[in-house]
Amino acid sequence: MSQENRQNRLEDFYHGTHVSVHTLPMPFLDPNMSTGGDKGDPDCPHVFLTPDPFYAKLFAFKTLESMITGFFGQEYETPYLIYSEFPSNLGTGYVYKVLAQDYPDLHEIIVDGRPTQKYVTYQPVDVSSGPEQTLTGDLNALMAKDRVQVFALRTQHSKSALFRDWEQCRGSEASGIPTLLKEWRQRGDLLHLNQQRGLSAYDFGC
Repeated sequence: MSQENRQNRLEDFYHGTHVSVHTLPMPFLDPNMSTGGDKGDPDCPHVFLTPDPFYAKLFAFKTLESMITGFFGQEYETPYLIYSEFPSNLGTGYVYKVLAQDYPDLHEIIVDGRPTQKYVTYQPVDVSSGPEQTLTGDLNALMAKDRVQVFALRTQHSKSALFRDWEQCRGSEASGIPTLLKEWRQRGDLLHLNQQRGLSAYDFGC
């Protein structure tokens, strides 16, 4: 998927969930249901939104449960996800589209001076018009359609090594991520699921 196709106008935002909120008696994304937890999240109840529909898909498909880290967003032409173990059944998910003009308090969370592509509003978000996308399938479908590159750790020892390397290169350009992934694979820390299954595998040269 090209970087141009993954970019969105700033008035378009998305929220992903495995709950069919639009079918509820009160079809609103409720700030009081927010769990928060991420560094930099506001303390008060909020609704999470993102300009990246792929990021919203990760929440809609419950793919974050065993995910260790990921590299995706407008600065990455190819999205990468790294798991402690491969998720199997992604279930059904819903991606709701939200117009920023309807939520003037919408703003981006900044962590350590860096943009996060995580936006919040403190208002209930009306999704009665239904989802932008209804998603069904497994990880194979996500890899084939979105060309996301999926990796898994070979051992738990690999996790500490991975985080050490990642902390050392934080703030580097997105173009350096494929090189880092190549080094991890050559070192034997990662399995490349796309390559194993023949699904839209990016050639890392190793």
